[in-house]
Amino acid sequence: MKRASDDYLIRSGLDYLVLRPGTLTMEPGTGTIEITTDAQSARASVSREDVADVVLETLRVGLVNTIVGFAGGSEPIGDAVAALRSRCTPRRRESAS
Repeated sequence: MKRASDDYLIRSGLDYLVLRPGTLTMEPGTGTIEITTDAQSARASVSREDVADVVLETLRVGLVNTIVGFAGGSEPIGDAVAALRSRCTPRRRESAS
C-alpha cells in the first residue's frame, strides 16, 4: 500500500521526498546513517531518533524529488544528506501569472 501511495505521489507532478528507513529501533540515536537500497534498508535497523534527525536535515536543506533508503551506519547524517542533495532534481518553481 505504501509503495502504491509513493508511486502516486511521484507521478503527481508535486515536489516529493520519500524516506525509506530500515527497521526502527528504540535505541539512542548515533547521528550517523548509511544510504541504502530498499532491499538493504529492509534488512538493516536505524533508531527512531536518527530517523527524526534525517527528516529534519532533509527539510533543512530542501531535499526534494528523490527517494532515500537509509539505515544505521557510520556517515554523519548531515554529510549523507548533503551528498544526496547534490544528486537530486531541484525544486520546481511556481510560475508567476
